[in-house]
This record gives sequence, C-alpha cells and structure tokens, in this order.
Amino acid sequence: MISHFISALTPTPKIVLRESGGNFKVKGKGTVKWKIENDDGKVHTIIIKDFMYVPGISTCLLAPQH
Repeated sequence: MISHFISALTPTPKIVLRESGGNFKVKGKGTVKWKIENDDGKVHTIIIKDFMYVPGISTCLLAPQH
C-alpha cells in the first residue's frame, strides 16, 4: 500500500515483478515503515529502504533473512 511509504518514490521504469499471477510493473521504490508485534506482545518499528511499490499486488511481502 502506498500509505506505508514514508519517503517519495523513485521511479523504476524498467523493473517488472514476475509472479504466479502474472507480470507486474514496479512503479517505484522508497522507504516503508511498519510496526510489527512479536509473540510476546512487544511492538517493533522497522524501516526498510528501497522497498518496491507494485500497485497490482494485493498484499505486502516481507521476506526476512536470519
């Protein structure tokens, strides 16, 4: 969702996301800010730079690494 972005989007005219539902143009990238609650009820704020904005996808995808 565009409302998750806390920075202006940088246009990304040549990037396409390929997914099982088809190909989606990435409209831009920017910084998002999310609040996530852990299993103990503690809320953590995470900020991710260069997050892609893809209007055709109905959910936000975060793939954290260990």
